[in-house]
Amino acid sequence: YMALADLGLASLDAKRYDAAMGHFAASLTIAGELQMRDGTVAATLEGLARLRVRLGRAREATQLFAAADGLRHRAATPAPL
Repeated sequence: YMALADLGLASLDAKRYDAAMGHFAASLTIAGELQMRDGTVAATLEGLARLRVRLGRAREATQLFAAADGLRHRAATPAPL
């Protein structure tokens, strides 16, 4: 799932938004199946939030950033600087 999240970020940077969405969604699906609840999942949510910002969906982005922040606090994983 981490490789898919990285592909999502690369696709986002390349402005391939449909591909980014697919990679982030697949990453989160696998993370859910593995019951992962750590900083790597938070980073994926943050990537998805960045995608929402680029698509002009600020409200959804805010919700995703908040979810990522909550997950980081619960997992005691600080956000990268």
